[in-house]
Amino acid sequence: LVEGLSVDEGFLDVTGSRALFGSGPEIARRIKQDVLSEIGLTGSAGVATNKFVAKIASDLEKPDGLTIVPRDGAAEFLAPLPLERMWRVGPRARVKLRAAGMQTIGDLARADAHTLGQLLGSWGPVARELARGLDERPVVVGRPPRSLGSETTFEYDLTTTDALLKPILRQSMQVADRLVDKGLWAQVVTLKIKYGDHRIRTRQARLSREVADTDAIFETARDLLGRFDALGTGVRLTGVSVSGLTKHPDAELFPDEGRARRERLAAATHALRERFGAAGVTRASLIPDPADPGDSRR
Repeated sequence: LVEGLSVDEGFLDVTGSRALFGSGPEIARRIKQDVLSEIGLTGSAGVATNKFVAKIASDLEKPDGLTIVPRDGAAEFLAPLPLERMWRVGPRARVKLRAAGMQTIGDLARADAHTLGQLLGSWGPVARELARGLDERPVVVGRPPRSLGSETTFEYDLTTTDALLKPILRQSMQVADRLVDKGLWAQVVTLKIKYGDHRIRTRQARLSREVADTDAIFETARDLLGRFDALGTGVRLTGVSVSGLTKHPDAELFPDEGRARRERLAAATHALRERFGAAGVTRASLIPDPADPGDSRR
């Protein structure tokens, strides 16, 4: 059973596959090897008895790790980890928890349920159970993805806004193509930047309506780029992603004909790429230029 989590993450329930492919760790190793041999990319995996622990385990040894949590060792594995590793515990919640003397997931697991309810509301008792390594959520097949995205790592740091716009346009086009392929619309656009000194920052915008075309995504991402601090040491990676996905966009009282034309164009170009390949139809500004570091991707 496979449940997609994002463009490059997912949950697998391999209970029914062990007789054919071996144990969970053996299956994880095989997947990592197959991905590396077929598309040349490393990947990280976490093996555990539930989704919450497996997700945290998969994040620990990026970009090429394999973390295995024993069946009876989830609480012990989680206990020393900082609160930053805790799912759905954001900066504001962490401030409250630290003010109450909690620094690690283990501290959260040992906390009184009533206290956590006062600090985190209805999420408090749930967080306490997760911190103890308890998660009964099943792997759900066929669930629509929560987000779609595309990232580019450059051969060397880019230092100007103009240099960044070309890869951001390319990523916007790739994301729009995936939306069309899956019959989805998105209402939230996120731009991610990794600086040359390895700092990662994101900016996000919620649109007034759902979109599925390159122009709408790129224009939003371009606006978000202007909300970042000075580029400083330069930028090594950019990523465009969309969320707030739906198969049923809200109907408009006064339809936007321009939007309708863009969506028809997106559908037509997607069909051509399906027939002739990803490079079959592109924008003139995205034709690769060997002298442009923004075209040097890996």
